[in-house]
Amino acid sequence: MASTTAKYIPPWQRAGYTPSTSSNDLPPPRPRWNNRPTPKDLYSQTDLLNIFNHPQDSTLTFFSYSLPPRPPRPEYDPTHTPESPPLPPSPPPLAPPHPLGYLVSYVVLFGNAHPAWSDEHEIWTHTNADKLIEDYEGKRKNFDRPIPVFRSWRGHDHRAEFEFIGWWKMDLLEIVQPQSDELKRMMKEKEKSKGYGRNGRTASAWAESLSFQWIKLKFIKTTETLKEPKELGEKEGEKYLLTVGNLDEEIKVLEKSQVGGD
Repeated sequence: MASTTAKYIPPWQRAGYTPSTSSNDLPPPRPRWNNRPTPKDLYSQTDLLNIFNHPQDSTLTFFSYSLPPRPPRPEYDPTHTPESPPLPPSPPPLAPPHPLGYLVSYVVLFGNAHPAWSDEHEIWTHTNADKLIEDYEGKRKNFDRPIPVFRSWRGHDHRAEFEFIGWWKMDLLEIVQPQSDELKRMMKEKEKSKGYGRNGRTASAWAESLSFQWIKLKFIKTTETLKEPKELGEKEGEKYLLTVGNLDEEIKVLEKSQVGGD
């Protein structure tokens, strides 16, 4: 026997329904897409390169040059046979070292990769750890100076876009030794926050991470009134970073490199 139960229709989909601002039968509001900022407030990788002149690289981007363009693919040659295929094009040469390559240009926070940022304003990393430890124990060129920080968002076309979340200063650095209990705790926190994706990591990948020396970088929000990156002209960002950081000697090095000096 066929069921006589009518299909349920939500109130807001029924004919003649007039919504009321005080009614509780309205559909729940749709959440914003991860609270993603509007496009006008976001930066692309090209924007960051045009402003700071340093290609975005991982969480911490240092002063660096872009890679030279790849050589063009060879044109089709009908005289080549399977026995004499053309040689593949040579890979492009590496970018030359930047004379200020020890300086951080800007910081990008990716997804859930930094579980200690929200509460502690802290980044955990092993990439370039030696470079930052040497600086922290020496001249401290990267510490106590304003550095722009961005949060990464996945764009509608699956390309990363970046939200500027202010000027911050690296304040403290703490070394975390390989295989230590503290490093194991940090890795558990990264796993819990899905910092390595929904499916986590393989045992070999975890073993590799635990074999590195990590650092904790503590940031504090600057109280200075500084320009937003979009207020800077093309390629003005790197000199502005040095100016607000009171790095006068580095400004001379940058200016010399821009006119072809050694």
